[in-house]
Amino acid sequence: MTLRARMSVVALLAVSALGAYAAARYHSAALEVYVVEQMLVQKSPAGTDPEFIHKRLQTLLASAPEPGDRIAKLLLLSEHLEKVQQLTLAELDILLGKEEAGP
Repeated sequence: MTLRARMSVVALLAVSALGAYAAARYHSAALEVYVVEQMLVQKSPAGTDPEFIHKRLQTLLASAPEPGDRIAKLLLLSEHLEKVQQLTLAELDILLGKEEAGP
C-alpha cells in the first residue's frame, strides 16, 4: 500500500470520527433528558401518568434559561434517582417542582 493510499485511509477515518463526535455532541442533551424522564417514569408511584411527568419535567427544564443550568438540573435529578428504588408523590413533587397537584 502506497503512502498516498495510507494517508487517504487515515483521512477517511479522521473524518468519520469527527462526524461521529459531532453527532454525539449534538444529540447528548436530548439523550440525557430522555434517560432522566424514563427513570422518573419507572420510579414514580403506581398510577402516575407518564405524560404528567413529561410535562412537569419540560416545565422544570424550561425554567432554566441556560443549557448548562438544564444539564445541572438533570444531573441532580439523576443522582437522586440512582439512590432510590421507588418515589412517593411527595418526592416526585419535590424533584419536579410543586406547580400543580399530582394525579
